[in-house]
Amino acid sequence: MSPGAIAAAHNISLRSLHRLFQEQNLTVAGWIRARRLERCRRDDRPARAIAARWGFADPAHFNRAFRAAYGMPPGDYRHRALSSRPLQAAVSLEQSQAEEREAFADDLGRVMLSDDRGGL
Repeated sequence: MSPGAIAAAHNISLRSLHRLFQEQNLTVAGWIRARRLERCRRDDRPARAIAARWGFADPAHFNRAFRAAYGMPPGDYRHRALSSRPLQAAVSLEQSQAEEREAFADDLGRVMLSDDRGGL
């Protein structure tokens, strides 16, 4: 997912997309990163596989970004999460991609609607 793809999917210019996010004191890149990290947080695979699946080419960068967002490295977070709930079946790649596209569209729709109503 990229700012250009989001803008094209919603038939708006890239500049308009950035302006919408700026009005909400957000950046498009920061919003995409937060969404990806949220999906990573829910994934039960090893950290290296999670990083690759959600667009983090460098595992060290993924570890730093995850730690900054959640206060601990992904391995520690996963260990705590797995010890506090039963293992769930892995979601198919196609289903997770469809969910990701739907979540991006829903979130962006809320940002765009909030612009029409004067804020969140």
